[in-house]
Amino acid sequence: MTDPHPSAYEVHYGRRPSQLIFGAGWKRYVALRVDSTGLTLGGVPIRHRAHTAVIPWEDLTAIVLWRQHVSDVAPGTALKAVTATDTLDYIGVRLRPGVQTPPGPNRKISPKRAARFAPHIDYELAVTSHPIVVWRPDVPSIRAAVHAFAPHVPVEDLRDTR
Repeated sequence: MTDPHPSAYEVHYGRRPSQLIFGAGWKRYVALRVDSTGLTLGGVPIRHRAHTAVIPWEDLTAIVLWRQHVSDVAPGTALKAVTATDTLDYIGVRLRPGVQTPPGPNRKISPKRAARFAPHIDYELAVTSHPIVVWRPDVPSIRAAVHAFAPHVPVEDLRDTR
């Protein structure tokens, strides 16, 4: 469902032949959506339904882009082996106290493991974060859309900090 509001922002994962091979059909999966209902963080295509989170504006205190430095990951871990670059970007959210952690790939990560893979990010942000893979965020457009619907929610870009 699309929002007719001109300030809505949406980006999709590209269609891949693997979708057909794995029985997912030829769908356009949402990677990120900003609209009047809130923020949608889409799960990666292979786990899209299970990891997609729709978070209403009233539950958010911030949207945060951050970067994991893969060189910080312990040698020999699976992530180090499959990542071709030295960094991996994420988008996560800061939630109001008492709001349940939304679905996502890091939802059940332990504090110890979160500290290993993202020592510069607080645990609460790590568990709400989704990797940015196969798409690039247009930060000015994201900020403009968030401001149109929820001017009280800042968009923080921490990708150049450690």
